[in-house]
Amino acid sequence: TRSLQSGLEQNTQIQAWMFGTGEGASRLSTAVLVECLAFLVGFGPFLCSGEECCSDILIDSSNHNSEVHTAQGSRLGFYSQLGHFASRPAYRQRGGDFYLYYQEGHKEWITSSYYFGSTDGALNNDVPSYCVENLDRWMFHNGSGITKAEEVFSTCAAIQNTCCKEIIISSSDSERKVGNDSFYPEYTKLGLGRYSAVGMLNGRYLYQKKGFDRYLEYHKNNHWMITTGVGKAPGYFNHQGGTVCAENAKEKWKFGSLSDDNKWVWTSDHQLEIACIHVKQDIISEPLKDEKKSADTNQTVHGGYLAVVVLLIVLILGICSYFARRFHRSWSKGLEGKQLMRETFDSA
Repeated sequence: TRSLQSGLEQNTQIQAWMFGTGEGASRLSTAVLVECLAFLVGFGPFLCSGEECCSDILIDSSNHNSEVHTAQGSRLGFYSQLGHFASRPAYRQRGGDFYLYYQEGHKEWITSSYYFGSTDGALNNDVPSYCVENLDRWMFHNGSGITKAEEVFSTCAAIQNTCCKEIIISSSDSERKVGNDSFYPEYTKLGLGRYSAVGMLNGRYLYQKKGFDRYLEYHKNNHWMITTGVGKAPGYFNHQGGTVCAENAKEKWKFGSLSDDNKWVWTSDHQLEIACIHVKQDIISEPLKDEKKSADTNQTVHGGYLAVVVLLIVLILGICSYFARRFHRSWSKGLEGKQLMRETFDSA
């Protein structure tokens, strides 16, 4: 009996703290309830979501000659998770300037040069999913307006399991003669050969030719180029439009050379190709699926749901108790009808 009485006293103290006894306390308790509900609405999906999203994301087009490569190719590529935004995972382009996150105000996933508060996304997806992988309803800006990017997709993928780390760049035209002159100048021909990945730039591998100051990089102006130093445009080779993996860049290659009047000119080379030296493994980046982790995840998810449900029940009971006390106090004053309802529910 003593323990029951002690419990009732504690419950009374909690109600007094939450709901108060005077008009000022009534307004305070209403504010507390509103803040609690706002917290549950804002963070409830994050606490309860059972989805486990990929930490490495690839945005690419299945058509390597798609217009999206020319218009917004710099936004494609590999992204890694850096945290959360709008209760969803947020990503940053590896070695690049773009972020990938869910824009709550527009209800869409966007790629932006700003981490938050931006609406400049020129490559967006309006599917309000918790995870960004496996989405295919992408839209992009083609220079004149927003249009469908029908062949663009997002998926779980890590670059080391998708693109070649070792490549060889060659052309059957490199030894061709044009009259007495070589089709390829010697200083341009140095751009051919074997390259190895030495880092990442703009969501792609950055390559260097072994033993030479020749680099294959993806420029932020949407093209691959071979230069004598990273960022030294225009370079000796150029592939307008580009791709995510260098070995998929075909047909559009041009090489540069000095003309007779000492001007830099570009010449198409449809024979230039990039080949992998090592066989790549088609392995995607996925969450671990072992039984212990799955069990732990389920327990966490169930615990999150239970916590939110308990909080909602407490808030609902508190709200009912709060307005019941106001109704009883108004009724005790002899109020009836509209005056009784107004006094009960008007907290001003």
